[in-house]
Amino acid sequence: MKTILVIDDELGVSQSLSDLLSEEGYRVLTAWSGQEGMSRIEGYRPDLVILDWNMPVMDGGEVLRQLGLRPQAKDIPVVLMGPVKSLPGPERDRCAALLEKPFTVDALLATVESLIGKGGKG
Repeated sequence: MKTILVIDDELGVSQSLSDLLSEEGYRVLTAWSGQEGMSRIEGYRPDLVILDWNMPVMDGGEVLRQLGLRPQAKDIPVVLMGPVKSLPGPERDRCAALLEKPFTVDALLATVESLIGKGGKG
């Protein structure tokens, strides 16, 4: 079963993504901050990270920088959610995919499937 880590400080968004992706057959881990997300990655290497850009303390940009510094994590694909048009180049280049908020469920699922394949549903 493919594992996805959702890092988002908004409980509603995180829970909605977790529910949706779980229904599609993915194992979903959640983290409410960039720091917690990095701890989760070190404890269990996910197949994909879905990352919010706007978070307090450690934002999406810092998480991307930290992932790039860790040999065991730098090849994990990252889907970044947020202000796609205003992202700096290095952060944009580090992402496997970008999703401008708000995005559709279909866009999210198509992006996830293109990066790691279908979940274990069915």
